[in-house]
Amino acid sequence: NANLAMPDGGRITVTADLAAPDAAAPGRAVVALSVQDTGVGIPAELLPRVCEPFFTTRGRGAGSGLGLSQVQGFCARAGGRLQIDSVLGAGTTVRMELPRAAEAPAESAAAPSDPAQRLTGRVLLVEDNEEVAQTMEAMLRTAGLEVMRAANAAEALLLLDEIGLPPPDAVLSDIEMPGRINGIRLAFALRTRRPDLPVILMTGYADQIDEATAGGLRVLAKPVEPTRLLAELRAAIAVARAKRRASEETT
Repeated sequence: NANLAMPDGGRITVTADLAAPDAAAPGRAVVALSVQDTGVGIPAELLPRVCEPFFTTRGRGAGSGLGLSQVQGFCARAGGRLQIDSVLGAGTTVRMELPRAAEAPAESAAAPSDPAQRLTGRVLLVEDNEEVAQTMEAMLRTAGLEVMRAANAAEALLLLDEIGLPPPDAVLSDIEMPGRINGIRLAFALRTRRPDLPVILMTGYADQIDEATAGGLRVLAKPVEPTRLLAELRAAIAVARAKRRASEETT
Protein backbone atom coordinates (compact mmCIF):
# COMPACT_ATOMS: atom_id res chain seq x y z
CA ASN A 1 0.00 0.00 0.00
CA ALA A 2 2.80 2.40 0.87
CA ASN A 3 4.51 1.72 -2.44
CA LEU A 4 1.32 2.40 -4.41
CA ALA A 5 0.75 5.60 -2.43
CA MET A 6 4.06 7.00 -3.77
CA PRO A 7 3.73 6.96 -7.60
CA ASP A 8 6.56 9.50 -7.91
CA GLY A 9 8.81 7.82 -5.36
CA GLY A 10 9.35 8.51 -1.70
CA ARG A 11 10.49 6.89 1.52
CA ILE A 12 9.09 3.93 3.45
CA THR A 13 10.22 3.64 7.06
CA VAL A 14 9.61 0.49 9.09
CA THR A 15 10.21 0.68 12.85
CA ALA A 16 9.74 -1.74 15.74
CA ASP A 17 10.05 -0.77 19.38
CA LEU A 18 8.55 -1.21 22.83
CA ALA A 19 5.51 0.98 23.38
CA ALA A 20 3.89 2.27 26.53
CA PRO A 21 1.83 -0.45 28.26
CA ASP A 22 -1.82 -0.67 27.26
CA ALA A 23 -3.98 1.26 29.71
CA ALA A 24 -6.55 -1.54 29.56
CA ALA A 25 -3.92 -4.08 30.67
CA PRO A 26 -1.45 -2.41 33.06
CA GLY A 27 1.99 -3.94 33.17
CA ARG A 28 1.66 -5.77 29.86
CA ALA A 29 4.59 -5.11 27.54
CA VAL A 30 3.57 -3.94 24.07
CA VAL A 31 5.58 -4.09 20.86
CA ALA A 32 4.76 -1.44 18.26
CA LEU A 33 5.44 -2.11 14.58
CA SER A 34 4.97 0.87 12.28
CA VAL A 35 5.08 1.33 8.51
CA GLN A 36 5.32 4.97 7.44
CA ASP A 37 5.32 6.40 3.91
CA THR A 38 5.68 9.86 2.41
CA GLY A 39 2.91 9.32 -0.11
CA VAL A 40 -0.33 10.99 -1.14
CA GLY A 41 -2.15 10.25 2.11
CA ILE A 42 -5.72 9.11 2.71
CA PRO A 43 -8.65 11.55 2.51
CA ALA A 44 -10.22 12.13 5.92
CA GLU A 45 -13.63 10.91 4.77
CA LEU A 46 -12.16 7.57 3.63
CA LEU A 47 -9.93 6.91 6.63
CA PRO A 48 -12.71 5.33 8.76
CA ARG A 49 -13.44 2.82 5.97
CA VAL A 50 -9.98 1.58 5.00
CA CYS A 51 -10.24 -1.51 7.23
CA GLU A 52 -13.64 -2.57 5.89
CA PRO A 53 -13.42 -5.94 4.06
CA PHE A 54 -13.39 -5.51 0.28
CA PHE A 55 -13.28 -1.70 0.47
CA THR A 56 -10.77 -0.36 -2.05
CA THR A 57 -10.32 2.80 -4.10
CA ARG A 58 -8.46 0.85 -6.78
CA GLY A 59 -10.09 -0.70 -9.83
CA ARG A 60 -11.22 -4.31 -9.98
CA GLY A 61 -8.24 -6.59 -10.38
CA ALA A 62 -5.86 -4.00 -8.92
CA GLY A 63 -6.67 -4.67 -5.29
CA SER A 64 -8.95 -6.87 -3.21
CA GLY A 65 -9.60 -4.46 -0.33
CA LEU A 66 -8.63 -7.20 2.13
CA GLY A 67 -5.13 -6.13 3.14
CA LEU A 68 -5.82 -3.73 6.01
CA SER A 69 -8.88 -5.75 7.03
CA GLN A 70 -6.62 -8.77 7.52
CA VAL A 71 -4.05 -6.69 9.42
CA GLN A 72 -6.74 -5.36 11.74
CA GLY A 73 -8.09 -8.87 12.30
CA PHE A 74 -4.61 -10.19 13.04
CA CYS A 75 -4.01 -7.45 15.62
CA ALA A 76 -7.36 -8.12 17.29
CA ARG A 77 -6.78 -11.89 17.47
CA ALA A 78 -3.35 -11.27 19.00
CA GLY A 79 -4.86 -9.06 21.69
CA GLY A 80 -3.49 -5.85 20.18
CA ARG A 81 -4.81 -3.00 18.08
CA LEU A 82 -4.28 -1.19 14.78
CA GLN A 83 -3.88 2.56 14.48
CA ILE A 84 -3.72 4.49 11.18
CA ASP A 85 -2.75 8.16 10.94
CA SER A 86 -2.67 10.00 7.63
CA VAL A 87 -2.18 13.55 6.36
CA LEU A 88 -3.32 14.27 2.82
CA GLY A 89 -0.29 15.04 0.68
CA ALA A 90 2.17 14.17 3.45
CA GLY A 91 1.90 10.44 4.06
CA THR A 92 0.43 7.65 6.15
CA THR A 93 1.55 5.69 9.19
CA VAL A 94 0.12 2.26 9.97
CA ARG A 95 0.92 1.21 13.53
CA MET A 96 0.32 -2.25 14.99
CA GLU A 97 0.50 -2.56 18.77
CA LEU A 98 0.92 -6.20 19.84
CA PRO A 99 1.41 -7.82 23.25
CA ARG A 100 4.97 -8.95 23.76
CA ALA A 101 5.45 -12.72 24.13
CA ALA A 102 6.68 -13.87 27.52
CA GLU A 103 8.98 -16.42 25.88
CA ALA A 104 10.14 -17.54 22.45
CA PRO A 105 7.61 -19.82 20.70
CA ALA A 106 8.52 -23.47 20.28
CA GLU A 107 9.49 -24.47 16.76
CA SER A 108 6.53 -25.91 14.88
CA ALA A 109 6.78 -29.65 14.28
CA ALA A 110 4.83 -29.20 11.06
CA ALA A 111 7.18 -26.69 9.44
CA PRO A 112 7.53 -27.25 5.67
CA SER A 113 11.30 -27.63 6.14
CA ASP A 114 10.69 -30.82 8.16
CA PRO A 115 11.39 -33.73 5.75
CA ALA A 116 8.49 -35.69 7.22
CA GLN A 117 6.09 -32.88 6.33
CA ARG A 118 7.44 -32.01 2.88
CA LEU A 119 5.21 -32.46 -0.14
CA THR A 120 6.08 -34.24 -3.35
CA GLY A 121 4.58 -33.53 -6.71
CA ARG A 122 4.30 -31.00 -9.47
CA VAL A 123 2.01 -27.95 -9.37
CA LEU A 124 0.93 -25.65 -12.21
CA LEU A 125 0.69 -22.13 -10.75
CA VAL A 126 -1.49 -19.72 -12.77
CA GLU A 127 -0.93 -16.14 -11.59
CA ASP A 128 -0.57 -12.95 -13.64
CA ASN A 129 0.99 -10.81 -10.89
CA GLU A 130 4.74 -11.42 -11.17
CA GLU A 131 5.58 -10.50 -7.57
CA VAL A 132 2.79 -12.70 -6.19
CA ALA A 133 3.82 -15.53 -8.52
CA GLN A 134 7.44 -15.37 -7.38
CA THR A 135 6.44 -15.42 -3.71
CA MET A 136 4.03 -18.33 -4.23
CA GLU A 137 6.59 -20.29 -6.26
CA ALA A 138 9.26 -19.85 -3.57
CA MET A 139 6.85 -21.05 -0.87
CA LEU A 140 5.76 -24.10 -2.91
CA ARG A 141 9.35 -25.06 -3.75
CA THR A 142 10.37 -24.71 -0.11
CA ALA A 143 7.59 -27.18 0.73
CA GLY A 144 9.16 -29.68 -1.70
CA LEU A 145 6.98 -29.19 -4.78
CA GLU A 146 8.06 -28.69 -8.38
CA VAL A 147 6.42 -25.65 -9.94
CA MET A 148 5.30 -24.84 -13.47
CA ARG A 149 4.11 -21.27 -14.07
CA ALA A 150 1.62 -19.66 -16.42
CA ALA A 151 0.61 -15.99 -16.50
CA ASN A 152 -2.96 -16.63 -17.63
CA ALA A 153 -5.47 -19.37 -18.45
CA ALA A 154 -4.63 -19.55 -22.15
CA GLU A 155 -0.94 -20.06 -21.37
CA ALA A 156 -1.85 -22.73 -18.80
CA LEU A 157 -3.90 -24.70 -21.35
CA LEU A 158 -1.01 -24.55 -23.83
CA LEU A 159 1.40 -25.88 -21.20
CA LEU A 160 -0.93 -28.75 -20.38
CA ASP A 161 -1.17 -29.68 -24.07
CA GLU A 162 2.59 -29.58 -24.63
CA ILE A 163 3.83 -33.02 -25.63
CA GLY A 164 6.66 -34.45 -23.53
CA LEU A 165 6.14 -32.08 -20.62
CA PRO A 166 5.54 -33.96 -17.35
CA PRO A 167 1.91 -33.33 -16.31
CA PRO A 168 1.22 -31.56 -13.01
CA ASP A 169 -0.42 -33.25 -10.04
CA ALA A 170 -2.56 -30.19 -9.30
CA VAL A 171 -3.39 -26.71 -10.62
CA LEU A 172 -3.32 -23.67 -8.31
CA SER A 173 -4.92 -20.66 -10.01
CA ASP A 174 -6.02 -17.14 -9.26
CA ILE A 175 -9.52 -16.34 -10.54
CA GLU A 176 -9.01 -12.73 -11.64
CA MET A 177 -6.59 -12.59 -14.57
CA PRO A 178 -6.24 -10.92 -17.98
CA GLY A 179 -7.82 -12.50 -21.03
CA ARG A 180 -11.28 -13.83 -21.79
CA ILE A 181 -10.78 -16.96 -19.66
CA ASN A 182 -10.64 -16.44 -15.92
CA GLY A 183 -9.76 -19.03 -13.30
CA ILE A 184 -13.33 -20.33 -12.98
CA ARG A 185 -13.61 -20.95 -16.73
CA LEU A 186 -10.19 -22.58 -16.68
CA ALA A 187 -11.34 -24.95 -13.92
CA PHE A 188 -14.47 -25.89 -15.87
CA ALA A 189 -12.41 -26.46 -19.02
CA LEU A 190 -10.02 -28.73 -17.14
CA ARG A 191 -12.93 -30.60 -15.57
CA THR A 192 -13.85 -31.70 -19.09
CA ARG A 193 -10.40 -32.13 -20.58
CA ARG A 194 -8.52 -33.43 -17.52
CA PRO A 195 -11.04 -34.72 -14.95
CA ASP A 196 -8.20 -36.40 -13.02
CA LEU A 197 -6.41 -33.08 -12.45
CA PRO A 198 -7.47 -31.27 -9.23
CA VAL A 199 -7.84 -27.49 -9.43
CA ILE A 200 -7.66 -25.15 -6.44
CA LEU A 201 -8.77 -21.55 -7.04
CA MET A 202 -7.92 -18.41 -5.05
CA THR A 203 -9.61 -15.02 -4.99
CA GLY A 204 -10.21 -11.97 -2.84
CA TYR A 205 -13.66 -11.24 -4.26
CA ALA A 206 -16.73 -12.49 -2.39
CA ASP A 207 -18.86 -12.78 -5.54
CA GLN A 208 -16.23 -14.97 -7.20
CA ILE A 209 -16.09 -17.21 -4.13
CA ASP A 210 -19.86 -17.71 -4.36
CA GLU A 211 -19.72 -18.35 -8.11
CA ALA A 212 -16.93 -20.91 -7.83
CA THR A 213 -18.51 -22.69 -4.87
CA ALA A 214 -21.87 -22.87 -6.66
CA GLY A 215 -20.09 -24.61 -9.54
CA GLY A 216 -18.67 -27.25 -7.22
CA LEU A 217 -15.15 -25.85 -7.45
CA ARG A 218 -12.59 -25.67 -4.63
CA VAL A 219 -11.83 -22.03 -3.82
CA LEU A 220 -9.79 -20.36 -1.07
CA ALA A 221 -10.28 -16.76 0.04
CA LYS A 222 -7.22 -14.53 -0.24
CA PRO A 223 -5.00 -13.99 1.58
CA VAL A 224 -4.44 -17.70 2.22
CA GLU A 225 -2.36 -18.94 5.14
CA PRO A 226 0.57 -21.01 3.75
CA THR A 227 -0.19 -23.91 6.10
CA ARG A 228 -3.78 -24.10 4.87
CA LEU A 229 -2.77 -23.83 1.23
CA LEU A 230 -0.21 -26.61 1.58
CA ALA A 231 -2.75 -28.78 3.40
CA GLU A 232 -5.21 -28.28 0.53
CA LEU A 233 -2.57 -29.20 -2.03
CA ARG A 234 -1.49 -32.25 -0.05
CA ALA A 235 -5.09 -33.53 0.12
CA ALA A 236 -5.81 -32.76 -3.56
CA ILE A 237 -2.66 -34.48 -4.79
CA ALA A 238 -3.31 -37.54 -2.58
CA VAL A 239 -6.88 -37.94 -3.89
CA ALA A 240 -5.76 -37.48 -7.52
CA ARG A 241 -3.03 -40.12 -7.14
CA ALA A 242 -5.46 -42.56 -5.52
CA LYS A 243 -7.89 -42.14 -8.41
CA ARG A 244 -5.14 -42.71 -10.97
CA ARG A 245 -3.96 -45.86 -9.22
CA ALA A 246 -7.53 -47.19 -9.13
CA SER A 247 -7.96 -46.40 -12.82
CA GLU A 248 -4.67 -48.15 -13.73
CA GLU A 249 -5.66 -51.23 -11.73
CA THR A 250 -9.02 -51.35 -13.50
CA THR A 251 -7.46 -51.12 -16.95
